[in-house]
Parts: sequence; C-alpha cells; structure tokens
Amino acid sequence: MKAQKKNFTKMNFLGVVLFALFALNTSFAQTNEKTISGTISDSYGPIEDVNIVLKGTKTGTTTNEKGEFTFPKSLAKGDILIVSYLGYKTQNITITENTKSLVLVLKDDLIEIAGALNNNTPYKSKRSK
Repeated sequence: MKAQKKNFTKMNFLGVVLFALFALNTSFAQTNEKTISGTISDSYGPIEDVNIVLKGTKTGTTTNEKGEFTFPKSLAKGDILIVSYLGYKTQNITITENTKSLVLVLKDDLIEIAGALNNNTPYKSKRSK
C-alpha cells in the first residue's frame, strides 16, 4: 500500500513539473516580431499625416507633425508596409531581420487632373438680375 502511495505522489509531482514546463514554454519562445518606428520626410522636411499600412490588412498608422510614427502592431520578417501620401510616390517596405527603424524620404509624383479646363467661355453668374 505504501509503495502505491509513493508511486502516486511521484506521478503527481512529475505531472506538475510537466504542466509547468508546457505552460511556461510559450513565454520563453523566441519570436522574430518587433515594433517598428521611424520618420518620413521629403526634400523640405518632415511630412505630417503620411499613411503607413500593413499590406493585406486594415492595420496602420500616420505620422505626427515631426514625421514620426510607431507601428501599432508587432511586425515579422517578410511583412510589407505600404507608405503613401497624396502627391508622392507610394513605397512598399519589406521588413527584414535587421529592420529596427525606418528613415524614408518620399519622392514627388505627378498628379493628373481628369478632364480639360474650358477657358474659352467667360464666367457667368447663375443669379437672376
């Protein structure tokens, strides 16, 4: 009877140790995810309200008045950030193992207005006289 009780106690202790190892295993696991921050500017200085979005998601952020941002989600190797702002070329930035922060200088993009302006007709008011 004592031998059975001793074996049962050993099994309980072993069960608790195994449970603890499995429960703590995820907290010690290494992940390649990291928080990315950076600054975005053009040839004149920092740009406010630049859009930074994780490709394929609706997760993103914008730059502050100093052109600074911190992405709200941890990113992994291979994730792609889409950086866009009206009047500038959109850039796709692929996150690598070495990416810690981003310093981007946006380049001007040509904006075309659809339709031609008609300058041949004088301005006419719609008010009745």
